[in-house]
Amino acid sequence: MYIDRSEIKQEAKKRLRGHIGEGFIIGILPILLVAVSMVIVTIAWQGGSQVDTGVSSTVSSFNLGNGTTVEAIITSVVSGILQVSTSLGFLTWLRQRPANQSPLVRGLTAFQPNYFFGILTIFALSTILYNVPAMVQALNPKGDSLLSIIYIVLLIVMIVIQLGLSQVYYVYLDLKDTHTGGIIDAFRYSWQLMSGFKGQYFILELSFIGWDLLGLLVIPLIWVMPYQRITYAAFYEKVKAYKQILPTAAK
Repeated sequence: MYIDRSEIKQEAKKRLRGHIGEGFIIGILPILLVAVSMVIVTIAWQGGSQVDTGVSSTVSSFNLGNGTTVEAIITSVVSGILQVSTSLGFLTWLRQRPANQSPLVRGLTAFQPNYFFGILTIFALSTILYNVPAMVQALNPKGDSLLSIIYIVLLIVMIVIQLGLSQVYYVYLDLKDTHTGGIIDAFRYSWQLMSGFKGQYFILELSFIGWDLLGLLVIPLIWVMPYQRITYAAFYEKVKAYKQILPTAAK
């Protein structure tokens, strides 16, 4: 099956037409709110460290190697979960289910108790998996040719794996909603869904390069980010409808 990119992009544009404000609230406002909250917490934390025993300062600056701090890890995780959350929010908005849910609540879908710990686990496992090539590269400070070849091969393999698992969060949302599976099932179904569609999804991602550059400007970002996320959600809906492998009700 060929998924017409222009068709799903038109679907995304149609959904956004006259609803840019809702798209902003779903996709960008949660990120802004959490970013401001993290800045406030960081300032309070650093301020507190000046009057306490110095424990908070030590923890926040604790180096885990390669310049990575606990604070940097927390920021990365929160940022990653937010990206996932807004993507799921746009999927529910595209479906209009739940029908009367507020845009902000949609944007924070991943933080709902029913989904949060599963999504956090998927995010952690995916992050470890996708960083395997980087781990190999870190073991090769002298530029050994064999390790360099292994690194390149792993990099290519990881691109394929990422494409195969690109739908894992959407799948997990649907599995939880229908009470038909969990984390492992989400990985498995995502891989099965993307069998035969990895190339099309890769081309779809490449088609947004120009939009990504435009999105570096603040004002276009209000349109670009929701447009991309809704398009990806529409791709999932097409593949899901074609494959029809996801269970629809608990056994």
